Amino acid sequence: MTSSSSLDKSDIHELLSTITLNDSLFNINLFTSITNAHRKFKQESDIELKQKTNVNDILDKKIYLIENEINTIKINHTKNNEKYKRVNNERLKLARKLVELENSYSMYKDELDTIQKNINTYNEQLRLVNKPTFNQLYLELIKGFGFDIKNGKCKIKNEKKKCVIEVDLNKNQPLYETVNEIWENV
Repeated sequence: MTSSSSLDKSDIHELLSTITLNDSLFNINLFTSITNAHRKFKQESDIELKQKTNVNDILDKKIYLIENEINTIKINHTKNNEKYKRVNNERLKLARKLVELENSYSMYKDELDTIQKNINTYNEQLRLVNKPTFNQLYLELIKGFGFDIKNGKCKIKNEKKKCVIEVDLNKNQPLYETVNEIWENV
């Protein structure tokens, strides 16, 4: 039997020679029991060595699996960080876009308010243009009496006398005299 933990033949011969030198110690039974004890110890140590080797192999496999799991977690963590950065950048872009849209909305709302005020002003002016003024109503009423006022002159149609009388309104006389002259000719 040649192994690193067992005795070689030369070792056994050396042991036997040492034992024979000491006759008082030489006993075949003692030698057998020593070799049996040595074999038993060798077998137990081989079993223990195999167990330790198996435990070491199992621990090495577990360490390898744990290292792989740690690497996987690191890779996932890196990917998640990249995703977070992308999502965060997208969120910032959307926030900027939202601020721009809010500013645009505010600007367009102000423009819309201004346009609405202008529309209301123009509608009011249009209503006033279409609505006759006091002077226009007065002129129409006077036309009903046969008056026609143009260019600072008043033409009066007298139905009884069947004539047209013209009165100058730009005279430098008091207004009541001009009015009296007009009524006399009516």
